Amino acid sequence: MSNPEFLRDIIKKKLEEKSLSISKVEKIAGLGPTSLRNFLVGKTNNPKFETLVAVANTLKMDLFKLDNNLVDEFPAQIYQIPWDKKLFTEIADTLNNFIISQKIKMPSLEAITLIQEFYYHCLSEQIKNPRESFSNWILKKLLKKNYKN
Repeated sequence: MSNPEFLRDIIKKKLEEKSLSISKVEKIAGLGPTSLRNFLVGKTNNPKFETLVAVANTLKMDLFKLDNNLVDEFPAQIYQIPWDKKLFTEIADTLNNFIISQKIKMPSLEAITLIQEFYYHCLSEQIKNPRESFSNWILKKLLKKNYKN
């Protein structure tokens, strides 16, 4: 990351604007209890790409407009991998089936964000069969966001 301090300052300002605590954003974004905090207090200068995407989506920020260098730096292999239509379709179908079977009410933008996050997760972790790991991943996200009726 070219300038972690700049990104920290922007995120802190956005938290203040929205009157949100770090822990609240971590919970809404479905992150671990110190994922964002460690970056904001300077314990890490290189948060995971998935963490930044989740925080940006939660705060309604365009991550790549904040720091154009992120496109080049996080993670480079994602941008070099050809589009995987089969993977994307399988993730979308799996999420749709899960939403229907669990009778979850979810705004379309949130569903699209979850598909995007899990797609990046599968690419970065080289997951070939997303259905096998989807349940654990999505349950952690949904339990933290309280989408249940």
